[in-house]
Amino acid sequence: MVFLLLPILIIPFIIGLLDDLFHLKPNAKLLAQWVTASLIFAILQIRITSFYDFLPDYEFSTVLSYCVTAFVVVVITNSLNLIDGIDGLAAAFSVIACLFFGSWFLMAEQYSFALICLSLAGGILAFLFQNWEPSNIFMGDTGSLVIGTLLSIITIQFVNSNHTLSPTDPIKFNSSILAALCAMIIPLVDTTRIIIVRLSLGISPFTADQRHIHHGLVKLGFTHKRAVYILALVHIAMITMAILLRHGNQFLLLALVVGICLTLCLLLRRALIRMER
Repeated sequence: MVFLLLPILIIPFIIGLLDDLFHLKPNAKLLAQWVTASLIFAILQIRITSFYDFLPDYEFSTVLSYCVTAFVVVVITNSLNLIDGIDGLAAAFSVIACLFFGSWFLMAEQYSFALICLSLAGGILAFLFQNWEPSNIFMGDTGSLVIGTLLSIITIQFVNSNHTLSPTDPIKFNSSILAALCAMIIPLVDTTRIIIVRLSLGISPFTADQRHIHHGLVKLGFTHKRAVYILALVHIAMITMAILLRHGNQFLLLALVVGICLTLCLLLRRALIRMER
């Protein structure tokens, strides 16, 4: 697995390095990410194959599975890239996500993926000490695209592995997709929110701006360090909620996740409007 994974990661590494040096166009980056997703699908055979617990009797065709898998890889990769806007945020999020996934894979006796997750967490944690405010080094696209690609692979593998567990297994989540969503909640919510905001303003979704959640917290007067603390606590709380409700009704968990995310986004928006006034 590792020997197949490393050559695939060369693509996001090179694209990230070129983007840091020469600022590539978004289309070029998306194309490279789609190629990476295709290799993950074809060589690693890590795929989204159905709607899982939501529609357990419906299986995707090969073409649909490929399209959905590629979409998920591209979205997760870019979402991590987009939250790398203040010191320590992308690294702190990645450590928390990797520790969750690594612990679960360890309990599920999938030791190769546990090793990947925990090794990645350790490497990023060492980097985080130098990336913490005031930072001495930056992750850049070289780091965020590689880590984002790895997290997309880990997330899909978690969804598939959890889905195959027995319903009586103590580590099984009733909803594989929602558990993965809670583990990846910060970048996915921020990406969804920023796309909606940009489209509503008639701006291209690929246009860089200062409208991200972390930028909003900084505008409210929080330092980079405190903004990371706040978002890390939200991240840990969402993962904890998923763990506590892992045997509960998946639609209840879905309602809680959507409700909490919408509430927090609206509270941030209201606070920013009041500050501007």
